[in-house]
Amino acid sequence: MAEWAIAVQAVHKQFGRGKRRVHAVDDLTLEVQTGQVYGFLGPNGAGKTTTIRMILDLINPTKGQVSLFGQLVRHHAGVLNRVGALVEGATFYPYLTGRKNLEVLARTGGYFDPARIQSLLELVGMADRADRPARGYSTGMKQRMGVAAALLGNPDLVILDEPFRGLDRAQRQTLLATVRQQWRHATLLFISHDVSDTQTFDRVLVIEQGRIVEDAAPEQLAAQPASRYR
Repeated sequence: MAEWAIAVQAVHKQFGRGKRRVHAVDDLTLEVQTGQVYGFLGPNGAGKTTTIRMILDLINPTKGQVSLFGQLVRHHAGVLNRVGALVEGATFYPYLTGRKNLEVLARTGGYFDPARIQSLLELVGMADRADRPARGYSTGMKQRMGVAAALLGNPDLVILDEPFRGLDRAQRQTLLATVRQQWRHATLLFISHDVSDTQTFDRVLVIEQGRIVEDAAPEQLAAQPASRYR
């Protein structure tokens, strides 16, 4: 039997009541094998970030359950120590440099290592701008730093929510390939709204309005009629 790094079972998330009720996620099942590179796609507002927030125990599902590495997140919060994540855009102390921001995060997490911080800055292409105040960073630069922050603790599961925001096509592909190459031991979950990102994933789940549209290998998606996805 496959070991699941992520097992989201029939999860439903509702916000509001009565006429204001919104079904952000509707009976969603997501299973990611250990070591897999998984793409989680859908247009803006499809329910991707809501799902990720439930996986990370930031919000509770209305129904269903979430497990990481075989443990229910709600009852075994310690399993989250094996996870590194970038959710809803990277945010940093604007008056500190990028390097100092990573140092604060590393010291707080108990894994401070200047050499590792430097290595991650080089990995995401921010070594030459790491000593500038974060207030001057572009969106793409902040996202790169967010990826570095997610990798600080050498996690077994890496969840990156729209990590390519603000990057051009070449930068997206380079960052994706670099993270995949350097973190071959880990399970990677990339959240995106761009179908063109799928070719480097092992498997892709597509959702819209909180429901699964497709769960397939990239080559199966590529074989679909051109009019099927936008």
